Parts: sequence; structure tokens; C-alpha cells
Amino acid sequence: METGNWIAVYAAIAGTAGLGWQIYAWWHKGRPRATVKIDHYSESWGAGATRKESGLSVVVTNRGEQKINVTAAGLYDQDGSGRWVHFGEATGSIPGAIDPHDQGYLRIPREHFLEGGFDPERAVRAHAKFATGQILRSKPFLLGREG
Repeated sequence: METGNWIAVYAAIAGTAGLGWQIYAWWHKGRPRATVKIDHYSESWGAGATRKESGLSVVVTNRGEQKINVTAAGLYDQDGSGRWVHFGEATGSIPGAIDPHDQGYLRIPREHFLEGGFDPERAVRAHAKFATGQILRSKPFLLGREG
């Protein structure tokens, strides 16, 4: 193969790779880069830490370089229907904006999810919905009896 042909092959490969990168960057630019997980929380307050609250925390981590807006978060019902269960008594920074490389959370007191019929012996999943319409789910999390 002549030198001119090698240069043409190299230019074609480089051009294709550049176009592929542009498509990849365009596809991922408008989508939130985030993760959703569930964890236990426990906090105490008051003189001598006389009050204590525990429960679940839905944690959304922004792994991207842009601020993201979380419009809703909650748990999926354990009946397998895919129905979302939201807790009006929950506290935290969600819904709201999450800065790059930061976290937002929604705390659900233990008594509220137990009163809502959640079985502590079965796994549960959380979800977060973003302003873009994207919905992310957490991995299954075993509620457990402790909290």
C-alpha cells in the first residue's frame, strides 16, 4: 500500500473516532449523572441526647459537573406493582437542586414506613425523578429490624 493510502486510512479512522466522541458527548450532556441508594440513619438531639430518631435515608449523589434538579423521591411499594410511595412526613433536601459532586437526601422516619405497611424482612427499592424526566432506581435494600 502506498503512503497516500495509509494517510487516507488514518484520516478515516481519526474522523470516525472524532465523530463517535461527539455523538457520545451529545448523548450524555443533558442527562443527570447520579446514583440513588438507601441507607439507615440515626440522630439524637436535646439535652443529654434525650430524643432519638431513626429511619431510612434515600440518598441521591450527583457525580456530574452540572447542578441537577430532583423533583421527587420515595420508595417503591413492596407488592411488586411498581407503585411509588411518597411520605409527606419525610424531611431533607429533596426535592431540590444538588450541586456537582454533592448529595441530597430524603429522610423517612422508621415509624412512617412501618405504619405504611412495609415489611422489614423484605427488600425495598428507592427512586428519584429528575427535572429531565429521567428516573433512577436504587439497588434493593433490606430494611431490617434495626435502625
